[in-house]
Amino acid sequence: MKNKFILAVFAVVIMTTSACKKDNEIPPRQEGYIIEYLVPPPTFLTDSERALLDAKRDEWDNS
Repeated sequence: MKNKFILAVFAVVIMTTSACKKDNEIPPRQEGYIIEYLVPPPTFLTDSERALLDAKRDEWDNS
């Protein structure tokens, strides 16, 4: 019984220490690889949309 316990503890210690051997798990950054994102131009609200939002804001503020 005692031998099994010692063997189990030894196995856990070996597994724990061997799991931390990789120092650099992150791949190296590639130079010259540039990502450019295209952002759509903003759209402005029409007068009717602005009136609708103002009405909803007033309803929220007054409740």
